[in-house]
Amino acid sequence: MWIKWVLFLRLAIISGMARKLEFKPQANALVSVMAQNNFFRSYFVTGNIPKSVSEPCKLYLVDFMEDLESRKMSAIQMVDAFGKIPGNILRGHLQWIGSYDECANIANNSANYCITKLSTSDALASIQQSPALATCLPRQCGPADITAIVDDLIGYIKKLLPQPVPELDALSARDTTCEPDLPVEWGFYLFFVIIAVLVILNIFGTLVDGYVLPRLHAAELSRKSSFTESGEEDEPLLQDATADGIEVNPLPARIRAILCFSVARSWRYLTADREDELSFLNGIRVLSICWVVLAEFGNLGEIAYENPLDYLDSAGTIFGQLITNFSFAADTFFIVSGTVLTYTLMTKLKVRSGKINWIWIYLRRWWRLTPLYVFLLVICIFVVPQLVSGPFPIIAGQDSGGNPIDFCKQNWWANVLYVNNFIPTNTLYLCMDWTWFIAVDMQLFLITPVIVYVLYRLPKIGTAATMILIAGCVVANGLIAGHWGLPVTVNEQPIYHNETYDPNHDYVNSKPYTRATPYLLGILIGFLFAQKAEWHCVRPKLRFAGVSFVWILSCLTGLFTVFGLYQSYSWPNGATYTERETYQTLSRLGYSLAVGWVLVACRYGSSGPIKSILSWNIFKPLSRLTFAVYMFHPLVVQYFLISQRDPFYYNGINFAYLYLSMLFISHLLATILAVFVEIPLLRLEKEVFGSKR
Repeated sequence: MWIKWVLFLRLAIISGMARKLEFKPQANALVSVMAQNNFFRSYFVTGNIPKSVSEPCKLYLVDFMEDLESRKMSAIQMVDAFGKIPGNILRGHLQWIGSYDECANIANNSANYCITKLSTSDALASIQQSPALATCLPRQCGPADITAIVDDLIGYIKKLLPQPVPELDALSARDTTCEPDLPVEWGFYLFFVIIAVLVILNIFGTLVDGYVLPRLHAAELSRKSSFTESGEEDEPLLQDATADGIEVNPLPARIRAILCFSVARSWRYLTADREDELSFLNGIRVLSICWVVLAEFGNLGEIAYENPLDYLDSAGTIFGQLITNFSFAADTFFIVSGTVLTYTLMTKLKVRSGKINWIWIYLRRWWRLTPLYVFLLVICIFVVPQLVSGPFPIIAGQDSGGNPIDFCKQNWWANVLYVNNFIPTNTLYLCMDWTWFIAVDMQLFLITPVIVYVLYRLPKIGTAATMILIAGCVVANGLIAGHWGLPVTVNEQPIYHNETYDPNHDYVNSKPYTRATPYLLGILIGFLFAQKAEWHCVRPKLRFAGVSFVWILSCLTGLFTVFGLYQSYSWPNGATYTERETYQTLSRLGYSLAVGWVLVACRYGSSGPIKSILSWNIFKPLSRLTFAVYMFHPLVVQYFLISQRDPFYYNGINFAYLYLSMLFISHLLATILAVFVEIPLLRLEKEVFGSKR
């Protein structure tokens, strides 16, 4: 077991050096740290430099050893910054990252902070990260040199043991990554140019709205008064009207374009209390994005947990199921997206007698998503590398097989074209892996106008075709899951074809043909909403019994799909093939039907107090932030995690406080982006393309 070699390693360092330094077992708690530091010092002063170390590194190691022997402060700091084997290793504390800041602050930037991954005889299937040891050595020693030194260091440890330990025989240094010296690229300056332009536009638009426009109104009122008295004109030249909640003024085009960037108007749009027949969707959106942030923090936080085994154990609890099964939150967004889009298009088709400029429908969708998306790409590729430092960016890169920033530089075009759920095929190389949802949503949007138009012209054929598509998605999930025997929990492996199964390939979670079920169901619900404003039952008693039955059935179905598998974590072999196949085939359909019933019940007055709760006024502005929150919340979470200098302890209190902080900061950032970027561009689109839609 991996636990054995870690324990032996720790005991070798402490007890072996305690003998050398004649420490007694009754010494205080500082003995452990002192013993480990003296252990590293005793190793380096032996002068046994591995033969594979490069000549420049050897020369500086000799100087380093002499400085260490003479107790020079810089050399002592290097040794002190080394990773030390800590406590809590039985709960998975295998990231021994030392002191990054101490190493980075050594005089003249002469030290190189690196992390070496260790290979063992155990696959560490229960822990995602393999053991890692931080080193702080002269900068002239590169990754290959440090790998050789750590490997030799492990051999030195083995010699300290009074008898051979089989578990230590397979222990070796695997690979080393050092903190890179990243140059400032052109995109970093481009980001600040974009920020400067947006700030100037918003300031200018606000000034025009607050100071120039009132004077124009005052002048117009004065002119109106003179015209009215002479009987020549009684209609104002300047008037405010609203269209789709966004102000449209018969002002010169230049003025209207400038006013799109008025902070005051953007804030009013964000917080406006507009009438909305589907206001209950606001609460569903907000609760779903809170669920997404919860799961994102839980899953990403595993890299920085001091006790990751405790976190993994929590996956088998009711609360843990909210994190492991958070993909159903995406299904909620899919069903809401399909419902709103279909309801909007059907309403416009009725008003305009079936005539809509479909080209502008697609262009508006692209404009709605792409600017903020590209802005996020610029931040991830050019800004984030200049802001982050420490051990966890190195560990994250080692666990993903490379630097995530490099993956974005290579594959950014797949994100811009909304095909990043297919390219690259290896999920480790994805750029901003959380944006798979945006790609799937865009791909499903491409077929939606066609389906909606068929529903408008030929309702029965359109309904049948949509139901056939839903059945096809359910079958696709079943066939793919059945071929591999795909796992349904995080601690399972596929049952069949393990020799060709690629754990880094996403088979069902991010593909439109497996995720379209809730979206297509949303299309049918949106069509129903547009066709029937009200739905009454002629027999009230029958209505009450039927509604109660459907509520109970939908609640049980929804709860089972999310929480029904928690007991399988305690089963020795996990779920059986039949259980996996059944769950993978029907869970997404079952959850979609459960959420779909909530939408239908709220629309037609069968939800009791639920509609009122979901329609609370507080949800209205928050629901308009969900897109920005979804896009940027991983940056908030990741920046916090990779900025840590030491792992932190996972428990309920720490998790709750940090999650609420992440949620608040994500919404605060989304508010800033909405007011200064998203809403102005949306208003500008309406000014430029409004007459062509």
